[in-house]
Amino acid sequence: MTNKIKGYRNMIGKTQKQFATMLGITETSYRLKEIGRREFKQNEMKRIQDELLKAGVNASINEIFFN
Repeated sequence: MTNKIKGYRNMIGKTQKQFATMLGITETSYRLKEIGRREFKQNEMKRIQDELLKAGVNASINEIFFN
């Protein structure tokens, strides 16, 4: 899962800090979620999906976060 999220984030040219700010969480908290040490909340998953859609990446939450 984590490589997929990182891959999508990198695909649209965003940093972990930018995603953390968008989600309203600390960069450390985001990093732990991206590497799989903590889980993303449902609303965070939706916000990430929305950010990807704005950048032209049409992917479902399942495609982004689950195998």
